Amino acid sequence: MRKILLVLSGVVCLVSSNTFAASSGWADKPLNVQPAYAAPEMGEQQAQPQKSTAQQNTYSSGLNLNNYSVSAGFAGSKIGSNELGGDAKFKGLFLEGAYDYQNNLNFWGQYSYQKYSDWEIKLNEISLGVGYKFLEQDNFYALSKIGVGYAWTDQSEYWDELDTTVDSKFKYVTLPIELELGYRFTPNVSVFGGVGYKWLFNQDLKLCAEGKCVSVNDSIIKDEFGIDKSDLDIDGYTYKLGLRYNF
Repeated sequence: MRKILLVLSGVVCLVSSNTFAASSGWADKPLNVQPAYAAPEMGEQQAQPQKSTAQQNTYSSGLNLNNYSVSAGFAGSKIGSNELGGDAKFKGLFLEGAYDYQNNLNFWGQYSYQKYSDWEIKLNEISLGVGYKFLEQDNFYALSKIGVGYAWTDQSEYWDELDTTVDSKFKYVTLPIELELGYRFTPNVSVFGGVGYKWLFNQDLKLCAEGKCVSVNDSIIKDEFGIDKSDLDIDGYTYKLGLRYNF
């Protein structure tokens, strides 16, 4: 269509030039007429302009969501230490996002929220890590994971000895490892379960009551009561069940 318009515009320009030449007395002079392109025949396909390499690279350099996935589900753990009265069972939820760097290697980030109902302890954790898929057969796969994280707890409890409510806040650096087994229902949807072990290294314990707070990092706690923050380290088993969607 564009070539047809060019031909018509060339004809109009040619007629206008002849009219002007005739009126100016130049009609006897030869005209230098440039050949015009022929209009395409009906049904003839026009060649489409090719995109430059720079344009193609620009389009292909966009975010490829095929390498990303999100998952969510149930998370539980049985962690503790003898110094803190044994193990405690935590139950809650997790949300995870992952990026597949290669066929067998991925990077992941996770947030989990768990609760120990007996003492109303709320355990929050943010962790990052790397996973390696060492087995994939048919629709089944197996994935090993390791990471590092930061966890904190919130607890409010009434202490009869002090006749007041005491708020306790633990802070931990965590080291989780996990084995994940999954099954793909479709290329995008899979269900999986995981079991693992987690070490939680205490960084601080703060107790607050009636507007006053004391930390396990304060020298008076260690000197007077013989308590060090390493005495509050805990560890134990973890387990989860989730659903993953691959973009």
